[in-house]
Amino acid sequence: MNIFIKTFKEYKKKFLLFLLADGLFFGLLFYFLIFVKNKLKNYLLVLQSYGSELGTIENLQQKDIVASMKLDTILRTMESITSNALFFIYILTPIVLFLLWWIFQGINFKLVYENKVKKILDLKYFFRFGFISILFFIVFTFIFLGFFNIIYSFFQGESMSLLLYKFLFYLISSLLLGYYFFVVYSLTNKYKIKDLVKKSFKIALKKFYILFPLFLLLSIILFITFIPFSYLFLRQTILGLSVSYLNYLFWFVPLFLILGFYRMFLCYFIEKYE
Repeated sequence: MNIFIKTFKEYKKKFLLFLLADGLFFGLLFYFLIFVKNKLKNYLLVLQSYGSELGTIENLQQKDIVASMKLDTILRTMESITSNALFFIYILTPIVLFLLWWIFQGINFKLVYENKVKKILDLKYFFRFGFISILFFIVFTFIFLGFFNIIYSFFQGESMSLLLYKFLFYLISSLLLGYYFFVVYSLTNKYKIKDLVKKSFKIALKKFYILFPLFLLLSIILFITFIPFSYLFLRQTILGLSVSYLNYLFWFVPLFLILGFYRMFLCYFIEKYE
């Protein structure tokens, strides 16, 4: 109960900052994903237009030297566009996603323990948070690819029982690794990287029976938060329907408040077992 009271008192002082950080994170993430979708769509349309022109020229290739030269130009252009698209999706997009996570989640976890701007903008802390986040992104990239492979295998007609085993494996792995990384993030403000990894592993393992169920509840809150986020994204990008963003404030504001409070509560709970 003392941890709950402490969380309530501290959260009252900082809830607007948490709300701002989460709001900016999800808002910028939403608009960036729309930008990515539109950018890839434009790349695809350009390639399709060149593809149709390519088919016409190929029929004339042996009859017209000019057409042959034009064909070579189009192929080089398509190769350049494809390279740009691949660079955008595999390099630029992950970098931007990482920066969004690093900045705003770094602020969120720092806010749990600090309330002064000078202390929040701690470069040593953000370096540690960034290093841990790189590991986090690498690990969860493999997990994401695993889930993607399950979807691909499903459409290839793979055995449902085998797909279920794969799904459970990646789901359990993501929850266990997510739990460990959350413990690490919670202690990033206090320890250097070497001590941080050891201390986090010790606490995560020793107090697993208490902390992991609490982390599962946080995972559920995050999942619920992503439901209106995903619906809003699909409604605007896939269905092409107009959206009244004001209506979604009634969804997101309460969810962000609950998320911020429970994240702080769980961090204090982990701090108790240092």
